[in-house]
Amino acid sequence: MHARLRIAAVAFSLVSLTAIASAPANAAAPAAAIEETRQSIGALRTEGARLDSQLSLLDAEEREVKLIEADLKHRAAANKQEDHRLRADINSALDIKNEVDAAVLNYNSYCRGSFHSEEYRQRKAWCDANFAPLQARKNQVDATAALIKARIARLEAAEDSVTKDTLAWAQRVKTLQGKFADYDAERRDWALRLRNVISSPGFGDLQRRAGAIGECANIPGVEYFERRLNGAAEQAHRCLQKVWDGAN
Repeated sequence: MHARLRIAAVAFSLVSLTAIASAPANAAAPAAAIEETRQSIGALRTEGARLDSQLSLLDAEEREVKLIEADLKHRAAANKQEDHRLRADINSALDIKNEVDAAVLNYNSYCRGSFHSEEYRQRKAWCDANFAPLQARKNQVDATAALIKARIARLEAAEDSVTKDTLAWAQRVKTLQGKFADYDAERRDWALRLRNVISSPGFGDLQRRAGAIGECANIPGVEYFERRLNGAAEQAHRCLQKVWDGAN
């Protein structure tokens, strides 16, 4: 439906953040630095959970919007098919109507006027015999015309409904895009603050204790988390997991 940038929710799991926040404070860094790191991680954990929940809601809304889009396409296609069928039926009905109209004109021409008795009897016999069948054909033409008129009205209503719903859908897509843009901005800010925590003395001390230097080295910048490129989210997760394992 639209391109957007997201940070993988798995990048920094709640378990990892909680584990780091509860790590022992007997590292070489000052106790104040360790406490500040814990508080920062706790705040990030809370906000990360909110962002994860927000992303789940946005994903659910996006799936719903896609279902609406699919339904609109299906309805538009059905309307187009009905339009084609209706045009064909109208042309066929017009051909029949023209035939019946011509037959009525011929009947009226033949069955009206003054004639000698013998010719009158012949004409009357023919006219009496053909009146009912011709009237039946005319009634059928009128019934077909009424059905076609009703189909036209239904098709116009269906097309108006699709147009109205498409406009509402387009507005919802625009609103959803704005929500995703706001989410991406918040998640970028969250990832940036998390990187600041990772580079803080308190976190660095926990990292060294856990022997996670390799896992936590050269984690890509925030922009890579947005696009899920180069395994950035997975690398960050491994880093935090390693620190967590070493802190317990």
